[in-house]
Amino acid sequence: MKESCRVYFLNDKGNRFFGPGPAELLDRVAACGSLVRAAGEMHLSYSKALRMVRTAEQEFGFALLHSASGGVSGGSSALTPQAYEVLRRFRACEQAAKDASRDAFSQHFPDCPAE
Repeated sequence: MKESCRVYFLNDKGNRFFGPGPAELLDRVAACGSLVRAAGEMHLSYSKALRMVRTAEQEFGFALLHSASGGVSGGSSALTPQAYEVLRRFRACEQAAKDASRDAFSQHFPDCPAE
């Protein structure tokens, strides 16, 4: 037995708008320079990936991606400075929550060895 913890950001209505999925999508866009390619790597449709980004942008109140349209070589996407900051802070929050969850599990279930 082990514990597990995931961090999600919720809007005022209690709906998720950012978490591990959108964070991974942004990481992949940063690595490959394309929302289309990042979506494909995650087995998401482009429309779903774009919806994830647009929803997060609406809730955060700023753009997460700079995009350039097609042409012969296709389009490209890059993270905005704010997106890099969101990812940095999300990862820090995620790590703190995982540490706290692990510590609470160890405290309340001391007879279950950590894996």
